[in-house]
Amino acid sequence: MAVRAATADDVAAMVTLVEASRERLQEWQPVFWRRAPGAAEMSRMFFGFLVGAAEHLTLVHENDGAVDGFLIASETKAPPVVAPGGPTWTIDDFCVASDAQWETAGRELLDAAREDLKQRGAVQVVVVCPAALQAKQYLLEDAGLAMASQWWTAPL
Repeated sequence: MAVRAATADDVAAMVTLVEASRERLQEWQPVFWRRAPGAAEMSRMFFGFLVGAAEHLTLVHENDGAVDGFLIASETKAPPVVAPGGPTWTIDDFCVASDAQWETAGRELLDAAREDLKQRGAVQVVVVCPAALQAKQYLLEDAGLAMASQWWTAPL
């Protein structure tokens, strides 16, 4: 198992993973996570743009030559009413092939990202985690992250 920088050749596998995650999330929260028409193609273009861009961090996890997880981090400007003391990076797209892999592939991706972001001068990382992904929540808590916010939703 290994973590490495994502390349253009990894984008198709990243899209497959994120689409599977979206399918599961849509079952749990059908309005909030409803996939837009063409979502996979939009993700392919967006991930293709991010991969290799110095202002973003894109990592993949490989097992036996196959990508089974990925993570994307981007610097996020703090709202003007808070001052974290330096750069904050947000990890939004962060997927693994199965819940059982959060503790392995997910942990390795998160550890590698945190180390890279420290080298970039980040003082804080924010990781997006849907409430339905309990295995991911357990990983984040075990890795020393704390919940700072929650979003609540209802269809109208």
